[in-house]
Amino acid sequence: AVPGFEIRVLQDGQAIYHQAFGDWSLDRPARVDSSTKTLSGALMMSLAETGANGFSLDSPVSDFLTDFEKPGYRDITVRQAFSHTSGLPAEGAASLILLNPNITLQQAARWISFKPLENGPPGSTFGYGGLSMHVAGAAAEVAAGEDFVDLFANRITTPLGMTSTRFAGANPLHPRVAGGVESTATDFARFMDMLLNQGVDRVTGARVLEAGSVEEMLTRQTNDAQPIESSPTDI
Repeated sequence: AVPGFEIRVLQDGQAIYHQAFGDWSLDRPARVDSSTKTLSGALMMSLAETGANGFSLDSPVSDFLTDFEKPGYRDITVRQAFSHTSGLPAEGAASLILLNPNITLQQAARWISFKPLENGPPGSTFGYGGLSMHVAGAAAEVAAGEDFVDLFANRITTPLGMTSTRFAGANPLHPRVAGGVESTATDFARFMDMLLNQGVDRVTGARVLEAGSVEEMLTRQTNDAQPIESSPTDI
């Protein structure tokens, strides 16, 4: 039972319908849960555009995280981490890592490095979960020399004027990369419209992402030869 909900519809960047229903109000902040993956994915693309310290989608995370410099794990790439094909397990009991308020994202990545590659060698199998994206977020921090939440603010929310969007839960040094953002309908719609407009914010005309980065985000990253070990439809 959902107490209420909100619908916001844009046409060419302009709101043509915005209505709240039930026990809800316009632009009430709410967790966007797994839609966080799209926001964090945009941040990964922004960082890949700059190539900071060699960061790219096909960089091994071990280039930035020494705990992953070991057999099997050293082959995990940022692309695999963000397409659920890293081999790392789905969340399960590992949620205790993702939600831990007493550690940093770097410490979380270290703990994850001790998790077995339950879903085969990197690139072989699709296994849905947030652990691998957490690892990629930690690699991004090292590559850019900034905390993930600061990168997110500097590259995504501030350029888009998303003043009501932030990572909630855990602590500022340990954001949940794949599921921790809180936002509003107006903020999130502006972000999605930026993607629809090939990386340009329609409000200010500022380019947030290159058109090629948006195309990469909207391109399938897996193939039919990769078996599905776990997916959201299993829940």
